[in-house]
Amino acid sequence: MIDLFFQYAPLNFTLIAFVGGILFSAFLSSPTATVGFMLMGFSVGSVMKWIFTYKGSFKECKIFDLLSKTKVSMVRSVPAIIRGKIVGRGVAGYILSEDVLLQDDTGFIYVDYRTGISWGDLAYGYFITSGLIGKDAVMKGYFRRALFPYFEVIEIVTEDGKTHRSYFRYLWLGLSILAFFIGMFIIFIGIVGI
Repeated sequence: MIDLFFQYAPLNFTLIAFVGGILFSAFLSSPTATVGFMLMGFSVGSVMKWIFTYKGSFKECKIFDLLSKTKVSMVRSVPAIIRGKIVGRGVAGYILSEDVLLQDDTGFIYVDYRTGISWGDLAYGYFITSGLIGKDAVMKGYFRRALFPYFEVIEIVTEDGKTHRSYFRYLWLGLSILAFFIGMFIIFIGIVGI
C-alpha cells in the first residue's frame, strides 16, 4: 500500500492541486493559477517519490541475495554494491543498448543504466557499452522489481579503473524542483496580471 502511494504520488498530488487551483482561480479570477498549482502539486509528489525511491545505505551483496529479497518494487529498492563480470548487453544483439548483464558466482542480473535523455542512452550504448563487455566490474545502485528484477546502476567501476556514473536521479530531482518554481511563477503572473 505504501509503495502504491509513492508510485502514484506525482499524479495524486497533481489532481489534488488541480482542485485547489480551480478554487483559487475562482476566488482570485486568475485562470492560470490552476496550471501553476498543478505543476507545484506534481513537483511535491515527485520529490516525495524521489526521497522514498533513493534512500538507504549501500551494502555489498551477491546477486542471488538480491534476487531472494521479496519486499522490493519499482519504488521500494535495495541499495547495494555488486561485483561480477559484464557478460553482454541488456538487449542481446542491439548495438545501441546501454544496459548490460552482470554475472557473479551466484547468478546474473539485468543492469539498467540511465542518462535521463534518450539520445544520451543511445550514445552511451553505442560508444561505451561495447567496451564494458567481458570486464570485471563493481557496480553501485538500487535493486528493483517491475515486470522482472533489475539493478538500476549509479556507478560502474571496471577492472581497468574506469568509472562510469549515472546522474539520472539528480536530473529527475532537479526537474521536479524546477517544476515547483515554474508553477509559483505562473501563479504569480496570474495574480499580478502580467
